[in-house]
Amino acid sequence: MLYHQENDKLRTKALEIRVTDHCNLRCDKCAHHSQYLPPYEFDINELKQNLDRLSKVLHSDRVTLIGGEPLLLPELNETINLVKESNIADMVCITTNGLLLNSLDIQFWELVDTVEISIYPCSFANIKKMLPMLYDSAWTGKTELRLIPVTEFKTVLLTEPIDDSEIIASVYNKCYYRYFCNTIIKGKFYKCEPSISIPALSEHLKHDAKKFGGFLDICSFDSPETLKKAVFDYLTDTTPLTACGYCLGTSGVSFPHKLLSKKEIKQPPHNAFNPDLIQKL
Repeated sequence: MLYHQENDKLRTKALEIRVTDHCNLRCDKCAHHSQYLPPYEFDINELKQNLDRLSKVLHSDRVTLIGGEPLLLPELNETINLVKESNIADMVCITTNGLLLNSLDIQFWELVDTVEISIYPCSFANIKKMLPMLYDSAWTGKTELRLIPVTEFKTVLLTEPIDDSEIIASVYNKCYYRYFCNTIIKGKFYKCEPSISIPALSEHLKHDAKKFGGFLDICSFDSPETLKKAVFDYLTDTTPLTACGYCLGTSGVSFPHKLLSKKEIKQPPHNAFNPDLIQKL
């Protein structure tokens, strides 16, 4: 079972904490829309409050710090340590493009359990040069190092809604993001990471972002039991979120990885739905 009770807590497979919105790369159709989003004011005290509450009712196999590019977070080591001390997960991981790993100290490697590096065609040469240092740091810190070649991106996010409720339901039912990308950001608990990025981009484009909702306010519940029930009901609800109308989940077609130019990044993104963007459902 993906969600079950264990030692009076809800057990999940994976949890993510989004610590940055922005990124040091400009990947076309990034599933986080990071190429368009500015930095947000990360509040480590707010995260501690959220973890204190959530860890009383939920435990995950792993928690992953994500972005944007999470290595851009100034309080990175403090945040990893905070997550580990919360005991909300068995292991703490970080997913990164790896380009800033040579700027981190050995404490980072001693704190984190797993570093997953997404290696893109544009970053391959730089990561290759860094490999001796990366292997040495990982060995010293007893850290698992995973190198993941990424030559293609899936089409995930749309700027215009899908107008077919059957397609939305089919995409939602097949989507693994809803099970493996439960995400914390700014005091809110989201079923999946794309449901954060869609309203964030809408706000950036000066559209109405309030219509999306679809999250739990972690600090709004008066007891651990009511929070645990709310999280369980939310995660097991089979009704697509409003944001699902702007998302192809894990059903989008793949295309070669591409970096946007500085000129292209200044143009508002436009990615309306059409049947060619989706795999056979």
